[in-house]
Amino acid sequence: MEKYLNEFSQALSSSLGENLIALILYGSAVKGENVPKQSDVNVMVVLSELTLEKLSSLETIIHNGQRKAKINPVFWTEEELKNSADVFPVEFLDIKEKYRILYGKDIFSEITVNTKNLRHQLEFELRSKLLRMRNEWLNLRGRKTPLYDFLTRAGTSFLHLFNYAKKLSTNKFDNSLAEPFGKCIALKRKEIKLGRAELETLYSEVHNSVAKIIAIINEI
Repeated sequence: MEKYLNEFSQALSSSLGENLIALILYGSAVKGENVPKQSDVNVMVVLSELTLEKLSSLETIIHNGQRKAKINPVFWTEEELKNSADVFPVEFLDIKEKYRILYGKDIFSEITVNTKNLRHQLEFELRSKLLRMRNEWLNLRGRKTPLYDFLTRAGTSFLHLFNYAKKLSTNKFDNSLAEPFGKCIALKRKEIKLGRAELETLYSEVHNSVAKIIAIINEI
């Protein structure tokens, strides 16, 4: 992966020149969770100016990075990035916890995330997911494979949001609330096996935990 990241960085630097402010590696590639040939390698490309014409000129570089190492670039201007912490507080906190500068300026050292914005995004994300769970219930109930698919996809996402909810208050969120999410992850890793009735019970446990987490967030 390092070889291809270096190639990608050098190619963008040569093509963009002074317009390139920073290349920032984030996500599974810096957390030790990357699965070669399966996981995306997330790279934030920060420019002083950004046009669709400029993106078009980078088409070959981008396609080569995607083909060789699943490099997934996200393009920002520096001004956009600095003004977006209020819109993407969860994502930005996640990046700030672990990232790596491949080229240029350490922009994230200058970005702060307001806990008020974090609270709003967490409540929005969790309420949206809770409503979806209720809407899906009658379609999934009694169907083992769709229940399994939903729960194995949902576990990591809910645990991620729970961990950020704990940043709002260290003493209001009991870790037992996350136990159903852990079961979903264990199910995905094939560490446990559940029958249809047990999957329905786990679905209910996840639903109830999410509802309780939302109620706590609403009180903060």
